[in-house]
Amino acid sequence: MLFSAEGRINRAQFWGYGWGSLFAYMLIMWGLISAWNEILINISFAVYIPFLWTYFVLYIKRLHDLDKSGWMSLLLLVPIAFFYPMIVWHFFKGTTGKNQFGEDPLGWTTINNTEKVVEL
Repeated sequence: MLFSAEGRINRAQFWGYGWGSLFAYMLIMWGLISAWNEILINISFAVYIPFLWTYFVLYIKRLHDLDKSGWMSLLLLVPIAFFYPMIVWHFFKGTTGKNQFGEDPLGWTTINNTEKVVEL
């Protein structure tokens, strides 16, 4: 779930995995830095890379839920320009029903493009 950029995640999954990853990263960093060994501090940079990838994957999947290309996640690297996309990615509801990136993570489908039915 956290290392493959395929598929979609809804807002709740995005927030949950995001905060969970951040908490895990902080615990690992706290453990490494509290040891205050120079070798461990250098290792901490290597720990940062998988967590950075995890966040990009979460943003890509969130973009997929909004029926947008994952390449838009590169806007995170542009200072100031990322504020509007961040608001959209964090708070806007994804597309209802299946889109080009997969099934709706909430389980909604559309019938005749008008009616919403919950799949059980």
